Amino acid sequence: MIFREALDLDLKNIVDIYNQAVVLGGSNADIEVQKVESKLDWFNDFRHPYFLMVCVIDSRVVGWCSISPYRKGRKGLAKTAEISYYLDNDYKGQGIGKQLILFSIEKAKENGFKNLLAIMLDVNELSKNILLKFGFDVWGHFPDIVEFENYSCGQFVMGKNISI
Repeated sequence: MIFREALDLDLKNIVDIYNQAVVLGGSNADIEVQKVESKLDWFNDFRHPYFLMVCVIDSRVVGWCSISPYRKGRKGLAKTAEISYYLDNDYKGQGIGKQLILFSIEKAKENGFKNLLAIMLDVNELSKNILLKFGFDVWGHFPDIVEFENYSCGQFVMGKNISI
């Protein structure tokens, strides 16, 4: 198992893992699978101090965690970033997500961030519980703002001050 920053050649696997979550539902607000080409600008935005970590097993990306801008371009929020993470369905429950989150929090500290935010569907109890174990708290809730074909749900904003 190797944890490292993502390379250009990882993008297809990163998008494939993301799309698994789209198809399953309950993990993000996308309702259509994404194409690699549509994620190129997003991927290319991961320049210092932001980053995208991957976990590789047997030359295959099996999970990723990103630290990305929160409200990009607003200088007053420069020390706050958003954390996102996804795992290949075949590798869930093995502690990989927790290790990715831990590595990313430590690297975010090294890169000078003060706060991390996670924005997630309020029906995603698994993700909420993982973040609670890492000391994140619910900092906000937007009820019933996400509309899917068969249901609606809200979003949590979870946060953690990582400078202390």
